[in-house]
Amino acid sequence: MKLLDTIQNNLRLYQGMTQAKVSYDFLKTQKEEDLLRLSEQINQMDASKIILMLQESAVAYLIKDPKFLPDLIRLECEEKISINSINSMLAHAGEDVLSVNFKYEELYEVLTDERIFNQWKYEYLKYYSKCGFDSRQLLDLMDGISKLSSYADFTLSELSNTERLLLIEPFFRSGLINEVISDRTVWKYFEEPEVKEILNICASSPIYDCRIHQEQIKEISRNAGSILKDIKSVLPYFPQKCQDGFIEQWLENDMLVYDLKQLKRNLPSATEDALVRMVKNRTFYLNFLYGDFLAELNLENVSSQKQDMLIYALTHRKKHFLSVVKEYFSLFLKLPRYSLLMDKEVYTTYLNLNTLNGKNLQEACGLGCLSKEIRKCLTRKDYTFAELKLFVTAGKQYVYLYHQLYPLKYDERMKTIRELAGKECIPDNISEESLISIAEKLRQKPLSQWIHKELGHIENLSWNCAVKVLAVWNELERFIPGVRTEQHLLFLLKNQEKVNEYPDFESVIKQITEIDTTWNTLCRQLKIEPSFIHENQKGVREFLYQGGAEIISLFLRDSDEDAEKIRRLCMAEIAGRFYDVKYHKGDLEREISLKVPDEIEEIWKKNLSMKEGNAQLWEEDRLLPVMQIGELVGRTCLSYRNGRYKECLLSAFDANKKVLYFALNGQLVFRAFIRLTKGTLSNRKSQNNHLQFVDITKEEQESASKQIDQTEQLTLFLERPYFKGISEEKEREIVQFVLRMLKQKAKKMSAQLILSNDYKALVPETSGLVRAQYHMYISASKNGKQYLDSLGGMATINNEGSYEKGMFLLPVEFLRQNTL
Repeated sequence: MKLLDTIQNNLRLYQGMTQAKVSYDFLKTQKEEDLLRLSEQINQMDASKIILMLQESAVAYLIKDPKFLPDLIRLECEEKISINSINSMLAHAGEDVLSVNFKYEELYEVLTDERIFNQWKYEYLKYYSKCGFDSRQLLDLMDGISKLSSYADFTLSELSNTERLLLIEPFFRSGLINEVISDRTVWKYFEEPEVKEILNICASSPIYDCRIHQEQIKEISRNAGSILKDIKSVLPYFPQKCQDGFIEQWLENDMLVYDLKQLKRNLPSATEDALVRMVKNRTFYLNFLYGDFLAELNLENVSSQKQDMLIYALTHRKKHFLSVVKEYFSLFLKLPRYSLLMDKEVYTTYLNLNTLNGKNLQEACGLGCLSKEIRKCLTRKDYTFAELKLFVTAGKQYVYLYHQLYPLKYDERMKTIRELAGKECIPDNISEESLISIAEKLRQKPLSQWIHKELGHIENLSWNCAVKVLAVWNELERFIPGVRTEQHLLFLLKNQEKVNEYPDFESVIKQITEIDTTWNTLCRQLKIEPSFIHENQKGVREFLYQGGAEIISLFLRDSDEDAEKIRRLCMAEIAGRFYDVKYHKGDLEREISLKVPDEIEEIWKKNLSMKEGNAQLWEEDRLLPVMQIGELVGRTCLSYRNGRYKECLLSAFDANKKVLYFALNGQLVFRAFIRLTKGTLSNRKSQNNHLQFVDITKEEQESASKQIDQTEQLTLFLERPYFKGISEEKEREIVQFVLRMLKQKAKKMSAQLILSNDYKALVPETSGLVRAQYHMYISASKNGKQYLDSLGGMATINNEGSYEKGMFLLPVEFLRQNTL
């Protein structure tokens, strides 16, 4: 029987809900008896059409309060009441029992009042229907409830009666308190009459961007009496059009009591123009407030970043800085957005603006920002502009080292680091441990004094090498008296662990071949006989001092086909006969296919150099310095390590090729190939010749001389330049230096000095050179492959002996003589 009763009850419920248009989904959330009761009541009153119009939340309310159905039917019949307003009211009613707590007339009045938003019908009915608000107050209330809903995570039901009445206040519906509405702790201040009046004064103008924060509310509460009195005293001075601007600037400046006191003193003598200008932005406002320091300046178009700086200066009484800005306003405006002084952290944390002058502003225009890495090194809060300028222009390693020198006086620290940074002698990847060791020595004296005293006996010592020595001074000190060249030091640095067991440098020299394990590997690779090593011990030592074993080993990595070529060059270098290979008799003539008189060839072979002050230019043709051409002035495709065209590197040892190096303060900043070749203003046929490096251990036959073609010109060709770490102005100066020396050499050789087209922007119009077409001869190479920067890159045997047409810089006089 129980099963039958259950079936009958379920069937009755199903039929009732179907007829009443109540969704079956409610079976999942509501009790069956409640659903049956509501369904039967709906069916009895023939109200299923109304149920179809109700939202699910409204039907859910009726399940809890079915006695409201008669009122619902009456309300739905009223023309002035929309079903949407009914749905909203029932959805918001929650646990409230409308059928008991409100009369039909009250419901009708709220639902028909179009001034009350549909979504707030219930809230108004519940909390405000008996308040008797006028239309203005009712509109404010709707905005207030909407604002509470948007910005707070609590509802009207959680507020007290007096708190709920705050929602009709003008300040509540404005944007003024948006940031603090959700903070229940500040609501008690809103209820204070004087605070309420002050907030309403602030909200009386359409301030869209201004927001009051918690601390300001508290400050207003603490000083409500004086603030209310002063703001009422101050406001009448402002024209109506300026009052909203004043309120915005006053709140934004966040010095509520102080500003009003200051304004009471300043406003009586202010003109209307001054007041209009004062409310335009915070900079104008503060300038007026704190003494009108910048009155004559047009601050309207000053960037927000610069305004922030001026605001900081005004509020922190940086009067000297403001006077500097006033005097050098055009320089101030030129400060780049991303520059040292425009960095807010710099002028608020590390630099006292009152220490700046006009010269500093000028210098700052060309300074960038402090990098994140350098900021990590800053451990103090009282830097001078000169220090920060140094930090911006120097690398992280110099900044870190500077802070290790703090036991020294300011001038000594600056001098020491400027000296090092100027030489660029500390590598970027140096360890902090090494820098600490270097600092220990630099606290005794600057590096220049170490170089002239303890290291003064070492020939051609570079600052880079000296720094490395200081980093391990305690380990290498016992070797220093016996060292004579930088190459000796570089060897010690490279093999530091291996030489620890030796008492002095003399002992190291005796065992150098055993110490340098790379050399032993290289000997096996190049098949250098022990007898050759024994006969040339001095040459081996010099080769190893200069890092020759490591350079050649790295070059041979993935370059086995070059082993025989480099073997011949290395053995000649070690035997002291390198130039016998490079300038082997007849090679120059065979390479350029042109008869070169002996006296001209001797002039070519003689290396020139020029030195002026800290600048030095020289021709280089030695093995190891030339092997490093792709490393010493920045890594290029000819790097002996992994250059893309390192297979062409050995062509640099052809008789017709040299390298120009230029150093400033001992640092290489320029290099370029110079080639002795030939050329013509008109094309010529190819003349193929195959050459190889001479083997000094064998005798080779000389080749026949080439006849001179009178139209071909002996050409001293300056290849494309490579620069490192210098300005464009300095690049042009170096090129002029180079031209002076090469013109001398070309004149002595009766050769035409011709430059790569890459120099066109680097030589002045007065140089006597003009851009023109020329047929440049591609010489034969003992390497078989050569890299010609100005002639399209890599050239092979197939290109040798041909003429390459291109645009070059030619002497004007040469063109004039040959085009008449």
